[in-house]
Amino acid sequence: MAEQLYFSRDSKMFVGFDNKLWEVPVLDGFSFSQSTNQSEISLSEMQGADGLSRRGNRVFTDSLAPAEFSFSTYARPYQNTEHGGVEEVLWAVMAGADKYQDQTTGGSATAATAAVSSLAGAETGTYTINANTTGVTYGGNGTNDADGTEEGWQFDVVITAADAVNSTVTVTAGGYGWAQNNTLTVPAAVFGGSGGSVVITITTVDTTGASFYRLSQPDPNSEFGPTVIEPAGDKSVINFGQSNRSTLGECDIYFIMETSSTIPMIYKLENAAINEASIDFEVDGIATINWSGFAKNVVDMTSSLNTAAANRKAYVINASSPANIAARITAAKALTNEFGATGNRVADPGAGSIIFNRGNNNEVLLVTGTGSTDAVLAITTGVASTTTFIRNRLTQLLVSTTDTTNFPSGNNGAFSLTLTGGNITISNNISYLVPEELGAVNVPIEHVTGGRTVTGNFTCYLTFDDTNAGSSVDLFNDMVGTGLNQVVNNFNVTFQIGGSTGTPRINVIMPKVHINVPSHSIEDVISVETNFASYTDEFNVANEVQLEYIGPDIT
Repeated sequence: MAEQLYFSRDSKMFVGFDNKLWEVPVLDGFSFSQSTNQSEISLSEMQGADGLSRRGNRVFTDSLAPAEFSFSTYARPYQNTEHGGVEEVLWAVMAGADKYQDQTTGGSATAATAAVSSLAGAETGTYTINANTTGVTYGGNGTNDADGTEEGWQFDVVITAADAVNSTVTVTAGGYGWAQNNTLTVPAAVFGGSGGSVVITITTVDTTGASFYRLSQPDPNSEFGPTVIEPAGDKSVINFGQSNRSTLGECDIYFIMETSSTIPMIYKLENAAINEASIDFEVDGIATINWSGFAKNVVDMTSSLNTAAANRKAYVINASSPANIAARITAAKALTNEFGATGNRVADPGAGSIIFNRGNNNEVLLVTGTGSTDAVLAITTGVASTTTFIRNRLTQLLVSTTDTTNFPSGNNGAFSLTLTGGNITISNNISYLVPEELGAVNVPIEHVTGGRTVTGNFTCYLTFDDTNAGSSVDLFNDMVGTGLNQVVNNFNVTFQIGGSTGTPRINVIMPKVHINVPSHSIEDVISVETNFASYTDEFNVANEVQLEYIGPDIT
């Protein structure tokens, strides 16, 4: 066949996480690359007696550098039974999740009660109970008993009296795998008691929804429990409570180029870590998120040898009406040409392989095992909807403070600012570790996090209001006046991207924000630009930022 060219215009991106696959549409301008680190040695000496001077050099390959990637997506909330976002898997990976549950097995606990059995000597206080609590046993009423496989849950038990008679329980994170009337028996030692126990009964279970959470060593300091993303009634809540760790969650990112061709090119970015997400909301645009990060390797899955590892191979099939997953896998197994008309290989697909089906709307499957049905279709919820794009012109900003002494010009501490643009950047400050052994070409091994930062800026016109409404002039005057008394000022800032009501919209909530003195921009209409940074009072608690996705009904 003639040489085939590949164009970015006909490309799609997929994200693999916890044996699931999501399609996440990207904008023009995405990039990924991987290079080598090299050392150059050159000679520099004076002229010899023969009038000559050696001037040669040598180049050595030291290591393979980590892959770097960047791409942009639109921020696209939706509601399909529950609220979510097309790009939410990227937030989950960035915020420290390592598990996804779609509620196909059991439900999420939403309410529970506590009953006390002879709990003498208990110490008053709040106790966090989760799967790692020593001595917890599981049970129920004989039907659908809890068995210890429940994951992602966390309950807070409050002991208000020494005998624990007046104990209450709060569901911090519902997890999954629960049935109504399931029980947890917590021994007295957990509460400082000498005998007896507290029995927690699950009274209400929600069997709808899907959540991302931290399964491995969840941070007990998170006010959201192990949960990272979870539908919560009229919104989906994204938090960073599980991001205080040296290594975050990883995913595999797939770029499929020329999806309409006979042999599309499929690249895999292995063990990708999301370093930074930057939300832009210019006044006349659509809300976008710019993502960047690092990966261990860039792998060509289409033309890799048949002897390559299973998770590095792609299978292109042409099954027009596959009845089920097994039929699609069978079609992949039937390929006889390694680079024939269908473009693929002879070995059976194994865990980590990609099946691209040209014959059924270019669907994409991730192979999860070696069985006849071990594959999953890419999740495409909200991708085809045209009602999920956010208009930046509707965006509003809420700025308030309880420090009305140093910031007296606001309306009871609130400032009214109408935006002309802005940005919020959340960064993990990741670096990838690469060994430096001599005599070998080293390869990247793992990423580590740096300090988490949440920064940004917003612009608005310079306005004056003599009704003490807290205009941009008032904010500037307070910042350069009595506000200078504060080494760290404390504002509650909420960006209502897309407006305060209606759908779609996103709330970005930052409860503790240090705002810099606004700078003036002298243009036709004078404006001010203000930089800010969100922070936390306690370094062991990650609560600088929280996002709420509220989407339109796409069912």
